[in-house]
Amino acid sequence: MNIFKLAFLYVGLVIGAGFASGREVLTYFVSYEKFGIVGIIFAGILFCITGVKSLLIALEKDINSYGDFLKKGFKNLAPFLEIVTGLFLMAVYSSMISSFGAVFFESFGIKSVYGALLGSLLCGLVFVFGKDGILVINSILTPFIIVFLIFIIFVYGIKNISVFQSFGKGSLFLNTYLYDFNLFLKAMFSAFVYVSYNCVTAVSVLISMKEVVKNKFCAIVSGILGGVLLLIIGFLMTNMLMGDSTLLNYDLPFLYAIKDESQIVLIMYKIALIFAIITTALGNGYASMLWLSENIFKNIRLSMIFVVVFGFLTSFIGFSSFVSKVYFVFGILGGVLVLGLILNKTSK
Repeated sequence: MNIFKLAFLYVGLVIGAGFASGREVLTYFVSYEKFGIVGIIFAGILFCITGVKSLLIALEKDINSYGDFLKKGFKNLAPFLEIVTGLFLMAVYSSMISSFGAVFFESFGIKSVYGALLGSLLCGLVFVFGKDGILVINSILTPFIIVFLIFIIFVYGIKNISVFQSFGKGSLFLNTYLYDFNLFLKAMFSAFVYVSYNCVTAVSVLISMKEVVKNKFCAIVSGILGGVLLLIIGFLMTNMLMGDSTLLNYDLPFLYAIKDESQIVLIMYKIALIFAIITTALGNGYASMLWLSENIFKNIRLSMIFVVVFGFLTSFIGFSSFVSKVYFVFGILGGVLVLGLILNKTSK
């Protein structure tokens, strides 16, 4: 059971509004044409590796938090990495609360301020139960996200066979490798950056799951399962969006692609999108709480209150918008973490 809890937690941490909307998939994979498929496969492999290594590190006796991991693995660079990580986590949490309000307004006509307030209160309620609350909610919501997105993609694919035929654009990459080497390298780098900035949150949360990771087998299977699930969803969505070049012009390409589908399909998508926002908000909010309690407030309850209030207030002043403007910086930070994970030698 813990294996599935950890795997779903991992998936829930990565699949946020950007992924579920299709925008991230379009930017980091589809935009590289035939090599987008190669890129998503590479990203899936990296997700498996980082997931396994994070959970193995959680087993180490001398590492009890993300801060301990940074201090042990990065020495003098640790204080800088902790500060930047903390800013990133709180910014993404604020962004998810803002997205929650926006989705509620677009879906139900409810003012975004009320949607953001509802999202903040729901997150605060889950935060009260700590990591157990995070695990339970992710175990419930993430399977719905996975099943709904895959179902919607196949429904769309049945009516638009080019979705599946577009796989050929990626599978033929070996035949054009020498001719498009530059594009291939860009696609690989883009996939690495995508995994890297997602790992800022994922690593900080997974490493804190010491009590949940029972043994080495649990760590390895959970990490691989989470990575494979991310690969499957990303692979299908990349093929889907690759089949229509006009989607590059839209901020919500996935929603635009299925705009003519049945009302049931559209409702399923909105549910999946809201659930994805919630799981990502919970992950980043919880990680922010741990960071604040370890470095500033020294009290988890006070940290929780600060995160909930901060996320709600900043969701209206554009604070979260800076995340999209400095993703490259956080991609570098995440890249350092990914390399640190790969090079780290676990004691068990």
